[in-house]
Amino acid sequence: MDGFSNSITLEQLLALNLDEVRNYLDTLQPPSIDNSDSLEKFYRETRGILLIIFLVDEFMIHPFLLNNFEAQTQLSNLKAILVEEHQSRLQFIASLTL
Repeated sequence: MDGFSNSITLEQLLALNLDEVRNYLDTLQPPSIDNSDSLEKFYRETRGILLIIFLVDEFMIHPFLLNNFEAQTQLSNLKAILVEEHQSRLQFIASLTL
């Protein structure tokens, strides 16, 4: 996951090992609610995950991939992992506002 810059290509997404993605996301620590830098980093990561989900959606409807079952499966599985992570982060953020 360290090889990404500010842009993500279809090739990078298709080359991801989904077990490694899940393991990486599992290593991320929740923010310290007393530390604004930690909360800001958590927010940026959460927003980044959402942007990648949007990007995956865009790639999945690309005509080039519509008949590529392997690529569609990879992207669909990646999206499922990211949506699960994003939802858990939103629940954490919601718990802070209660």
